[in-house]
Amino acid sequence: MLPLLSAVTPVGDDKMASGAGHDAAVFAKMGIPTAMLFMRNEHGSHNPDEALALEDFENACLNYGKQQARLASVMEQSEASRRAARLAEVQYREGSINFLVLLDAQRTLLEAEDAVAQAETGVNTGAVAVYKALGGIDAPETATL
Repeated sequence: MLPLLSAVTPVGDDKMASGAGHDAAVFAKMGIPTAMLFMRNEHGSHNPDEALALEDFENACLNYGKQQARLASVMEQSEASRRAARLAEVQYREGSINFLVLLDAQRTLLEAEDAVAQAETGVNTGAVAVYKALGGIDAPETATL
């Protein structure tokens, strides 16, 4: 799966409010799964505020890649901690280690699982930053619930 594909949400409707379709409409009519990505473009829009800042996009992509690499690393660490905690449980039941060693292994596992959750947040935040750099998110003037 493409890295950003998981960040895309289907709209569930074949019609776009903008009326845009371009080549995607032709492919969709032939039954080929099709999607469009709207990007800011200073030369293709009537609104100068829609210019794509390539530096913002590049920085967002680089950060997203770093966050994905970090997630892969901490997931490996978490799995190693999980194996160590299981081994410590067996050793404790057999009487070869004391309870404090078991607790230490379990604490290390919990820290590793927390690091995975933080890394997943980093990946998701990175995906949003890429989407935002492409112009997919407007910054609201006031937040409403």
